[in-house]
Amino acid sequence: MTAREVAKHALKLVAHPLLRCLLILSVFLLLQAPPALAASPIGVIKSARNAQSYQDLHLGTFDDDYLQFRHALENANVRFDELSDADLAAGGSKLSTYKLIIMPLSVDLTAEGVSAITEFVRGGGKLVVTDANGMPQPNGIAIDGLAGVSVSKQNNLSDKQKVEWPRTPFAVSEEFAIGTVRSDVTLTEGAQQLAKWTDSTGREVAPAIVRKGGCVFITWAPGLQGEITANSNLISLALEELVPGITQTAAVQISYADYQSISQELEYLTKRTEETIKTAKQAELAVPFKLIQQFYDSGVSHVNAFKEAYSQRKFFEADSHLSQARQDFSMSFAQAMPVRPVEARSVWLDRGTIVSMRSPTALAQLFDKLKTCGINVVYFETNNAGFAMYPSKLVAQNPAMVGWDPLAVAVKEAHKRGMELHSWVWIFAVGNTRHNPIIGKDAEYPGPVLSNRDFNQALAYRDGQLVPPRQTEFWLDPALPEARQYPKDLIMEIVSNYKVDGVQLDYIRYPFNNKGTEMGYDWQGRQRFEQETGLSLDHLDDNTR
Repeated sequence: MTAREVAKHALKLVAHPLLRCLLILSVFLLLQAPPALAASPIGVIKSARNAQSYQDLHLGTFDDDYLQFRHALENANVRFDELSDADLAAGGSKLSTYKLIIMPLSVDLTAEGVSAITEFVRGGGKLVVTDANGMPQPNGIAIDGLAGVSVSKQNNLSDKQKVEWPRTPFAVSEEFAIGTVRSDVTLTEGAQQLAKWTDSTGREVAPAIVRKGGCVFITWAPGLQGEITANSNLISLALEELVPGITQTAAVQISYADYQSISQELEYLTKRTEETIKTAKQAELAVPFKLIQQFYDSGVSHVNAFKEAYSQRKFFEADSHLSQARQDFSMSFAQAMPVRPVEARSVWLDRGTIVSMRSPTALAQLFDKLKTCGINVVYFETNNAGFAMYPSKLVAQNPAMVGWDPLAVAVKEAHKRGMELHSWVWIFAVGNTRHNPIIGKDAEYPGPVLSNRDFNQALAYRDGQLVPPRQTEFWLDPALPEARQYPKDLIMEIVSNYKVDGVQLDYIRYPFNNKGTEMGYDWQGRQRFEQETGLSLDHLDDNTR
């Protein structure tokens, strides 16, 4: 059924004249609205040949690094299609549908790909090439040459530097941190420098962004080097340099249905925040009322700007105002909450104490004593040495507690006495050599978490040992997303099944960093460190440590 048929059918069901008029207007606007997602004018090359060479050169894990580039491009709020080697081999029949193509992390490409991109550029297509923090292969050199550069070497910044683009009407300057890797390039005939690298004194040190004809070369790997906002801004400027207005054309568009839904959300936020502010005028606040009002006024201003930008089809601008309005209302609403005096008289119940209770009755008697002492907040050790203190689906329960649920009893007994019960959770420490003899395990037992997971997720010392010198804990590597996911899942299991009043995060850190006890030498940790800093873990000194 078409939209017009739906409208015709709906009109038969609506008797009230005013409602009929509103329905007709709504359907008319909907029919006039453009498609929410038109074809993107931007293509991004994800070449299997480039990925293989990238891996062979030990520059990093291509899929992970490409994903970081995607995040930077997506943060610029532009849509794009991914192009494979097969798409490039199809030549003009495929590439002619794009105004601009991006070759990120460029080190290599198939011969057919080089030929297709060369023809694309000759035909008026635009090309953006980004560095890969490594020396390009012959076909990669050919692609770089289209953008007017020859890569000579990689440079690891020993001091902060800026990328400065003296464009009009407003110059742009973005800072990059120590350890950023950039390539030194030589400009070929006909190439021009758009942006430059400058040191802390403002002295120009190297070209940063280069253009030759319809091609641009970026001398670092956006997403891997620099902050995401800085990269997104500079990528947007590079795209606009080649095809003015393309970031608007390729912007993630807002359909009329989305606009209606968002408008209702903003109307609710406006009214809810306004009501809270009115109530707050008679309450004791932790921040000046003037500041609360400023955030509210700013939110209202951004709501109006969102509607205006949408009416002018400036979707990128509208999305920016939407994000800012939400943020401003959140700040105003949160700060308008009245201050409630809090007095916490707390005790931490550790594993040894909980194990010694041995039964629900004994644990209830302990809570009687705590209440008599005036305790109103109890921090209950919910996991220890990797074991859960409750029957868990994620990890083994402490052997001394199998057969009953101490956490459920603690929550019940605390609330019965008007006390808060907070879950005290170990985050990255997941085993303990001192605990092993207590439960009849070998001293080197790593705990149930690492025993049931990939040991690549464990922190390691330089000699491969998993327990830091002069310490007793086994650790997950906080640098790894899959390792960070475990404590998230554990906390979600706790808060989903028990009415705890809060969660205290313990061991949310690395091991104690004593002299000579550096950790993080596990394979994945080494790879990420060397990729992000350009330094080798095998050759650190007191200056680079």
